[in-house]
Order: sequence, then structure tokens, then C-alpha cells
Amino acid sequence: MRKIIMLSLLLLIALPALAQDAVPDPDAEPAFLTLNLEAGFTLDPFVVSVVGGGSIDASDLSEGCLGFINSNPTVKVNYTGDADFLRAFFYSSHDSVLVVHTPDDEYLCNDDANDLLLDASLDLENPPQGEYVIWVGAFWQDQQVPGFLVFTANPDMRTGMFDPGALVNREAMPDDVARIAALPRSSLGSESRLKSMTLKAEDETLTQELTVTGDIPLFDVDLGDNMTCGGFVSNSPSLVFDWSGEVDTLRLFFESDSDSTLLVLGPEDSVYCGDDSANSENLNPVVDIANPAEGVYQVYVGDFDPDTDLTGMLTITQDIELEPQTLASNHEE
Repeated sequence: MRKIIMLSLLLLIALPALAQDAVPDPDAEPAFLTLNLEAGFTLDPFVVSVVGGGSIDASDLSEGCLGFINSNPTVKVNYTGDADFLRAFFYSSHDSVLVVHTPDDEYLCNDDANDLLLDASLDLENPPQGEYVIWVGAFWQDQQVPGFLVFTANPDMRTGMFDPGALVNREAMPDDVARIAALPRSSLGSESRLKSMTLKAEDETLTQELTVTGDIPLFDVDLGDNMTCGGFVSNSPSLVFDWSGEVDTLRLFFESDSDSTLLVLGPEDSVYCGDDSANSENLNPVVDIANPAEGVYQVYVGDFDPDTDLTGMLTITQDIELEPQTLASNHEE
């Protein structure tokens, strides 16, 4: 399958305001971009996201032209090489028109691809080399028409069969993952699989064996303050504890025989994330919470393989001299 590139230009470029007596100008700068295409281009179809439309009657350029265009061209294409065929069409949800000024100083125009399709389409046989100046317009005056301008050398690629959703073979995230990724980090979950625990300043060290699994990618979750965290977690925290008292530092670490990650959501929207420890020489993660505020802490232990369970030991301690056992990248201690 051919690789395809889509240049998705954000639709932040407004069509310039035009006087009613303005005329289309092939020498004007394009409203969006200039492309360099060579015959036999492998990125086929080549797709550009643009906005068409305008207030100038396209019929002023040529008797066969319809609709309304802008004074500035939408796109310019510098075309090189020899080919038998080149097609340009505009895919949108509106009635579009195309106007093309060729290197031979001709104007080619199209309104509808056929009687059933309102998408504009133009075919060029043995297209000459040179500059092609392209206006994407609308059938109605002053209507803005967003869509995809498509170039192809494949005669079988037509506007009626074009499917932007099929350009990239990528599976969508599961609904619950997409929902979690779009929500604030506090929506990760509030109920633990395990019974909530109460920890006080006088408690020295607590250990808890955990078996964790999950398919929510932490790198897709908005944790705020440009924070990112790795691994996959469940919607429910691995452990919840209610902390009270005053200490300088509360340390959490997880020990297992596989690479893991540690995410802690604390009071007042505090967020802590740990992946590797000991300057990345230890794959077992550590999180240090300085002057921990009193309140509820949600602990998520993440795995880097969403298809397998991970079993290990979670430690919560005030003793910052305690370190997790070393898990090297080759899984040798």
C-alpha cells in the first residue's frame, strides 16, 4: 500500500476581503501554499486541506467557468516530468468549482464531476511541465468551502470513491480510552480495586503486593502543566490511601520483574509521576512527595505491556534511604 501524506493546514487563513472590481491574478501569491510535484510522485493521492470560495465571478475568466473565486489563487503547483495523466479534484460537503491556469496560458474550469457529484474535478492528458495556478471556488458567491484538494495520477482515483478516513490505516482508541484521554486527570477514577488504607505520620513503612493491568495509555491523558507519564493503567487506581500528619518526604516505589511506571494523584490536584529511578539505571519507579498534604492519594501502577498482568510490591515509606531493588534494562539485577 502506498504511503500517503496529508498536509492538514489549520483553517486559520481567512480569505482576504476583496473589492467587487477585483480580478483573479495568476501572478499573485497563493492564499495557502506552493507545491512542487514531479511526475510519478509516489505520495499518490496527494492531499491538501484548504478553504475555497470568493466573490469574483469565475465566468469573467472564460466562458465555460462557473461559480465564484478569490483574487489570490488557492494553491500553485510547480509540475515537472512527463506523465500521461493528472487529475485534480476537490472533495467537500459543498458545491465547489475549480479553475486552473495552465503553463500554456489556458484556463480550465469545472463545476461538477458528473450529474450526481457536486465535487469539482479536472483531468489533464499529457500535462505540460510548468506552473499550475489553481483556484478553489464555490458555486455561490461569498460562500466559504472547506475541503481537500486532491492530486492523483491514478485514473481509478475519483472523487466519488475518495475516502479521507481510509488514507491512514490506524485503529481508533477504544471508547473508554478516548473518553479518559479527553477528560481532566481527576476523571481517571476514584475507586480502588483494593480497600482504601489510612496512613499516619507515625507509620514508618507499608508494603502491599499488587497485580495490575490496564489499557489506558498515560501518555494520552491530560495530567496538566505539560506533564507526561508513560505506561498503561486501569481506570481504577491500584491503591488509595488517606494520609494525615507531617513529614518531610513520603516515598513510594514499586518493585517487579518488568518495567513499570508509577502515577500518584494527590490532594489539591497534585500530580506525581515516576518511571525509572537511580538516574534511569533502575527500571523500578520511585515517587517522592515533599511535605505531603493531608488527604486522599490515588496510586496507579502502570505496565508497558497492556496485554499482560504485572505483579509486584508497592512500598510507601518515610525513609528516603530505602530504594527499590535494581531492575536493569536487561532484567538482571
